[in-house]
Amino acid sequence: RRFCEGFFTAYNHEYRHSGIGFHTPASVHYGTADQVQDHRQAALDRAHAAHPARFTRRPRPPRLPVTVWINKPVPQPVDYQPTVSLDLTTTEPDASGRTLPLLGLVADALEGHRKHQDDERRTAGDRWKESGHVFTTPIGTVIDPGNLRYAWRPIAERAGVTDVFHGLRHTCVTLLLNLGVPPHIVRDIAGHAATEVTMTIYAHTSMTEKQGALRKLDDHLSGQDGEGAP
Repeated sequence: RRFCEGFFTAYNHEYRHSGIGFHTPASVHYGTADQVQDHRQAALDRAHAAHPARFTRRPRPPRLPVTVWINKPVPQPVDYQPTVSLDLTTTEPDASGRTLPLLGLVADALEGHRKHQDDERRTAGDRWKESGHVFTTPIGTVIDPGNLRYAWRPIAERAGVTDVFHGLRHTCVTLLLNLGVPPHIVRDIAGHAATEVTMTIYAHTSMTEKQGALRKLDDHLSGQDGEGAP
């Protein structure tokens, strides 16, 4: 027992496993692996900027697998409640709390969700437990994070996007920048401490954008833009 206590702690919180992108199981389980990935990418970007000749392309950290397990878990019903309590915390620390305008399509979706939740409340009757959360199980209780991931995966597959929930932030930032929104505004929307984080970690360029940028350079060097060399 003494051996297992030390081994399991080290296995879950200290050992970085190649099968999960050299993260600890605890980091992946508790959802901090995406933040670690961001820090790793930032470090690699700084190395790339300082020594570009040492790289043939932009370096990236090992990717997190979409699905990995030792024993495949059994899907739980949507109103499943874990046997252990969940720690409920605020989504943002007080220092970085911010107010954002709500998109019309988001407001419409939330209004539809509220009506759907009212129907669930009536159907549940005495089983309904008021938790004060916007998104709940059909009986009003807090959604288990594992069930959220199970529910999100098929939605992401149908939409053709990554099933990593945190990836939605990257998509939002990239779309805003592609639409020409100034980086400092995108930074404030995303809640980043510095514009550097917005531009180096969250912004992703597409092949079309790269082709467009190089086409402008080609036009300039060939004089087709009216300003380049003859």
